[in-house]
Amino acid sequence: MTQTRKLMQTVGAVGPALCLLYLALAHQESGGFQMGEAVALLTATLSIGGFQSAGFASNHQDISSRYASVLFGITNALSSLMGTFSVYATGLILDATNSWSLVFEGVAVVYLLGAVGFLALASSEQQFE
Repeated sequence: MTQTRKLMQTVGAVGPALCLLYLALAHQESGGFQMGEAVALLTATLSIGGFQSAGFASNHQDISSRYASVLFGITNALSSLMGTFSVYATGLILDATNSWSLVFEGVAVVYLLGAVGFLALASSEQQFE
């Protein structure tokens, strides 16, 4: 089960990171995309991210069926706080550089760090009960 969770999390994190990096780098190289191409890449980013539901989002139930709801609540609260911070950070980056490419690169780095962390530390073995 651990390997399946790690595979799904890796696909759900590395896939969006690659889409965002392509969007950022192609924009810098060619001067931008047509609107449809950019929308398609952002849609792919969010769609592929859905694989994370079978990765970290399901892992709470694996490590503790009794406390899964509490664990999910804690991780969801922390991710909501980071989401709030990221809106502020995006504003700072855009004000300072006027560069969406830099924003996309930063988000891609966060995705990749999350994938590495999950691969290194995650387990579906029961931890609590």
